[in-house]
Amino acid sequence: LPSGRKLPVFGRADLVLSDRRPEARDDYAHARLWIVDFKTGGIRPLRAERLRAGEGVQLPLYGLAFAALGAAEADLSILKPGDPLVRQLSLREVRAEASALELFAWMLETGTFGRLEPIRPEFGAGPEFPIACLETGTDLKAKWQAGLSRAPLPSVT
Repeated sequence: LPSGRKLPVFGRADLVLSDRRPEARDDYAHARLWIVDFKTGGIRPLRAERLRAGEGVQLPLYGLAFAALGAAEADLSILKPGDPLVRQLSLREVRAEASALELFAWMLETGTFGRLEPIRPEFGAGPEFPIACLETGTDLKAKWQAGLSRAPLPSVT
């Protein structure tokens, strides 16, 4: 990532097209790749705006992983079987938005997950996902602050 943080990635790409045959399993030096993930349900194409919002991160992470193995360029697409092969996002665009992934690395490093919300008993859509915040009888704000004081949030621009 831009900060130098490492974000471990484990997964399997559905399809990787390369302009050259690798000499070893992890040999992608100077390769130009097209990484495709096939989905069967409703899909939203990859876009830089979605990555910036923390959505659709699987293929961008794969692209960065292949870049760490030496790939020079990569195009990324998420498709349904039968869709035409159309580039949706490039490795250059992923690198430009990679700071959006800093929070994931920070959460893995610190073990700090979740977010502090105001108390509201009704269930409904929050800013990023459906949530209801019920009182628990404990001072979660103090615990939240104590956790954050040990691990400051990453600076994301």
